[in-house]
Amino acid sequence: MTVSILPARERNEGGLMKIPALLFAVCICCVHYGAIGEDLFYEQPIPARPIQMVVPVTIEGKAHSFLLDTGANVYTINPHLRKELRTQLGTFPMRGLGRDGDIEVFATPRMLLGEWRLPEGRMGIFDSTPFKAALGIDLSGIFGNEALKGVEMSVDFDRGRLKFISSDTYIAKGMNWVPLRLSAARLVPTISAKLANQDVEFSIDTGTNDCIGIAHERFAKLVSDGVIELDGSGMAVSRETATGKHRAATGRFTRGTFLGVNLEKMPVTDTGTVELLGMMFLINFNFILDIPAGRFYYQKRDAEPPIRHHLMMGMALTFPGDRCEVLALAPGGGPAAEIGIQKGDRILKFGDLAARELNYSSIYEFCLKHAGKIVDVEFFREGKNESVKAKLAIREKQYVFPPQ
Repeated sequence: MTVSILPARERNEGGLMKIPALLFAVCICCVHYGAIGEDLFYEQPIPARPIQMVVPVTIEGKAHSFLLDTGANVYTINPHLRKELRTQLGTFPMRGLGRDGDIEVFATPRMLLGEWRLPEGRMGIFDSTPFKAALGIDLSGIFGNEALKGVEMSVDFDRGRLKFISSDTYIAKGMNWVPLRLSAARLVPTISAKLANQDVEFSIDTGTNDCIGIAHERFAKLVSDGVIELDGSGMAVSRETATGKHRAATGRFTRGTFLGVNLEKMPVTDTGTVELLGMMFLINFNFILDIPAGRFYYQKRDAEPPIRHHLMMGMALTFPGDRCEVLALAPGGGPAAEIGIQKGDRILKFGDLAARELNYSSIYEFCLKHAGKIVDVEFFREGKNESVKAKLAIREKQYVFPPQ
């Protein structure tokens, strides 16, 4: 998710904010490192599937879940935790994907990630509670790249490890690299690479589930050149950006490669004003983000693409409060509709997952494991006195983009 708080001298340039969609990663290759007295700040397991990465940040002795978002240039925290913050530094504009808006910024409190005392910096007030409905996970804030300016962030999906390591003591071997810089416009890490014979500057954005996001004018040009084929009805979604509203779109590449990845049939999104590489593209690699050295290391993986588990179930789910509800049924019907599930029904049990265990991650993993199988589902409908137990036939794997 791109959240950039601009310095005071850029205050009149406007600002945007993006509300992300969702999803993440998969397995099989290995990253090789050479260590010169490795200085490890923090390490934790991460899923190899497409789920957003979450880190446990401790503030005043209490642990909070923060979304790891390299597309954010500062930390942010939910409004109800403002009492933990220190001196107010002012109000600054925010820039990202979505509506413009100002944000209150404070000096950071004392924060720990494991035993690592996080670098002091700025923390904005931003409500991340809507993520609960999308992910089924309570998030207290966003872990931006302000913490990464003195370390390497190593993401190894094959080994399922996330590390923060001293930039001075760790060297990546057997990996490609491209120059990295902080975007002057949005203060987030970006790489420049060719797309359709054009040099494009993409932000590395672990906070979004998009594959590739392209600014509106470039997206429209690639559509007219036949490099992108529009999905469905084309420019069907009205999106608010810093430049006003326009008819946004999604599509798929018809040809091309990017960082050694075949783009044919890969999803691409009209993001309005920014270019980004989201998690569903980044899962093609094990990678290291080294902001101090100005390098993005990457090693292509032989990884299975993410699945379209909503279509495999025939329903999209949402997680308001502590519930799991059916947000929509798949167009044209599907397994959920065939057993009588309707929009608004509450899922009480999904296979061996009880209601308290249902979230985006657990359901995705369940569908991945049970593709092509029949599973037990229990659901409840408002106005009924009892729940319904049924058999749901999960479809075979349907991929977001084809295996390479």
